Amino acid sequence: MRNEMKVMEHDEDWIKSFEKEKKNILMILGFHAVAIEYIGSTAISRKEAKPIIDIFIGVLPFRGLSFYQGMFSLKNYSYTQTGMADKYLFKKYENGIWTHNLHILPYNDEFYPSIKSH
Repeated sequence: MRNEMKVMEHDEDWIKSFEKEKKNILMILGFHAVAIEYIGSTAISRKEAKPIIDIFIGVLPFRGLSFYQGMFSLKNYSYTQTGMADKYLFKKYENGIWTHNLHILPYNDEFYPSIKSH
């Protein structure tokens, strides 16, 4: 698996990749995924970025790591330790290339004040 990335011109397909992955996440987590947000430099139009799609997932209830590992390991995601409490990071690889980061954290009305549904 390759972790090295080069900054590249903005690609309009990045939003399509996010939308596709959002559907996959909803199929995996269902109603536990209260908010799914496209974040990071690839989410900014006309901005150069490393081609990795970052996605925040606010979940309720927030469960232990093994719950998410069981769900995402079958979908080409691998857990990456961050040392941060109450947050899990999963990297997705497609054909050996790092393509997505999932940041799973507890849903919190203060963190997501304007988001009420998907």
